[in-house]
Amino acid sequence: MLARRCRDGGWNHGSTRALGYDSDSYPETTGLALLALHGVDDPKVAQGVARGEQQLALSASSEGQSWLRLGLGAHGRTSLPSKAPAMHGGVMELALAALADSAQAGKNSFLDV
Repeated sequence: MLARRCRDGGWNHGSTRALGYDSDSYPETTGLALLALHGVDDPKVAQGVARGEQQLALSASSEGQSWLRLGLGAHGRTSLPSKAPAMHGGVMELALAALADSAQAGKNSFLDV
């Protein structure tokens, strides 16, 4: 997973480079990758955490904010988004936001087994 990081330190849905261009990372996949890398001590993970915090400050997406909060929380960061997300009210979106809220309160369902 560390080999699939984008040049900006985060992760996207696939290739880090396509058609001669470097790909940028996405908030959703950066958060998900950080969650998966829980417990990994590597400078590349630290760079990913820094990128995730940048993305969280800019993200207007509920899904992006939720995955970032889960991923950053898995690395001991309790950052909150700087702006309220655009909520569309779908069940998956609301459930993911509830999981992120629960993790923020100390109960990360993805890590607590």
